[in-house]
Formats: sequence, C-alpha cells, structure tokens
Amino acid sequence: MSVIDTIDWSKQAAWKSVGTQVDNRHNIQAALQEAGVAYGMPVKRQMASVLDDGTIMPVPGRYNLHRPDTGTVVGTNVTNRYQAVAFEEALGIFDGVAESGRIEFDRVITKSGGAEVFVSARLPDQEFDVVEGDTISPWMWLRASHNSTASICALLSLDRAMSCDNQWAAATNKSGNIIKVRHTKSARWKVEQYADGIVDTLTTQVEQQKKLCRQLAGTTMGVGDFDRFMDRLFPMPKEPAEGEPTRGWTIATHRRELLQELFIAGRGQDIPGVRYTRWAAMNAVTEYTTHHMNTKTGVERDDPRYAQRRDMRLAESSLFGGGAATNKRALALLTA
Repeated sequence: MSVIDTIDWSKQAAWKSVGTQVDNRHNIQAALQEAGVAYGMPVKRQMASVLDDGTIMPVPGRYNLHRPDTGTVVGTNVTNRYQAVAFEEALGIFDGVAESGRIEFDRVITKSGGAEVFVSARLPDQEFDVVEGDTISPWMWLRASHNSTASICALLSLDRAMSCDNQWAAATNKSGNIIKVRHTKSARWKVEQYADGIVDTLTTQVEQQKKLCRQLAGTTMGVGDFDRFMDRLFPMPKEPAEGEPTRGWTIATHRRELLQELFIAGRGQDIPGVRYTRWAAMNAVTEYTTHHMNTKTGVERDDPRYAQRRDMRLAESSLFGGGAATNKRALALLTA
C-alpha cells in the first residue's frame, strides 16, 4: 500500500473544521457575537505575586487583562501605557469595506478563551484561474489579540477552492506580507485611515500572486526535478547506522514519500495543465502544510480533543506559522 492510499480524501481542510462560520457577512460585531467573543473592553487588573509566607505582593506597573463576562485572562504582563481595545471596535473599522462589497466576513476562530481571534473575509471580485478549471479564491485573514505585540494583523491567503480548499498565506519572495498595526494611542486612527488601503494592498498582492501561479503552471517539472527540489526544501537526514535512533529518519522518509505522491496524485493534480509542472510542486507542498504536516497538539491521539486541536494548529500554521514559512521557502525555490 502506498502512502497516498492511507489519505482520507473526504476530510476537509483544517481551516474549515474550526471556528464558527458566520451568517452576517458585513458587520464584524454581529459576526463576533455569533462566535461568542464580542465581550467588549477587557478589564485591566494589576498583577501580583504570592510570596512563600502567603503574602500577596502587587507587581508595580504590570497588569493582566480579563474578559469582563467570564473573568478569563486574555492578556498578560502589559504596562499602564497599554491601550486595550475591544475586538468589535478594533476590527469594526473594516465594516465599511465589507458594506461596500469589497470583502465578506466568513469565519471567526478563537483561541485561549477569547484572548485571540482570527477572522476570514473573502475578496469576492478577485478570483482567478491558474489554468482553466483551477480556480483560486483570495481571502483576507485578520488576527487580533490582547497582547502587547500587535492589535491587528492582516494578510492575504489563497484558497484552491475547486479541488481541495488548500488555503495558505500568500507567500512572497520578500518579507512583510503581513500588515501589522501596533497598540498605540493612535492605533485606531491608523487602522481607520488605512482600512481601505489594506484591502488595496492585498488586491495588489493578488495580481502578483496570479502572475507567480501562472508562471509556475507554465514551467514543466519532472519527477527527478521534483526530487531535487525536495532535497533543498526538506533535506534528508543522514541514514542511521545499525543501533542508532531511527525516528527522525522514519519521519523524514514518510514525509518525502507523501510529498512525492502528492506531486503526482494530490488533490487537483489531474486538472489538465497542472501535473508535472512547478505549480503541481507548489500544490503538493501546500496540500502537505494544510492537511498533513506534523503538529504538536499537547494531547494524545486518542484524546477527544486531538482532532480539533490538530486542525487549529494546522490552520494557524499554514497562515502565520511554520507551514507558512515552508510555503514561502518553496515558492522562493520554485521561482529562483
């Protein structure tokens, strides 16, 4: 039995398995209410340490943020200068863009009891075909959190909608494809001023991605070329000698075999004009990172929470984490 025979082809992409698909496509507060995270302004409470004798000692100038409805900690170790902003206010500046029809809110995903939210929004007028029948749907993903790093992050993702719903962060050969707005007193003003500009930037990125995808589809790649591409993207470790640990070698070998199979027989590779091209190679990588990449869930496989946690990690990784980094490296190699 080949590796490809062990794949459950009926399983949908991880990003479709987590969070709440919302009915209200044009109002973020309503969308957040559907997902249960429209809880308003976090409450700032001073941090404290418990000494050995049981004395509670306040930590000067340091605060935790709590949900006002449940008391759950949604932000830690912020300073007095930190300007907390409710998610519905921070993200609400995109309502005007949604009402104009440029974006449509689709899904809200929450983490850590509502400490962080991810919101997907379709860019309905930006779909394109790489080759006939292989349609790409561009999406905007927004990430908002109550930590001191960034209030809002926005990025473009591409969804290979017709075949497999592989949705991955739009990789570029340059850094900076994630747009960030930091927590400052002027943060709200900045986002309100640039909400349309952010969508304009993503629209420009769509055009860049369209050219790259079609360039890949127009370049042939044989099995030998794909293997050499894999050698650079995922170098194989040294084969262990007798008696040496084999786990790393086994994992790397399984990954290589899976990717080789996905290059030939992955989702959508049978669309005319796809197989044996660099576009097929890119699709093999993105299908791997969005469906099959190893993730740490913190629970055992037989734990009832395993599937949900794995899907959450895969979805986040393919947009903002290790999966996104792998996709970016793959694109750089394929367009070098």
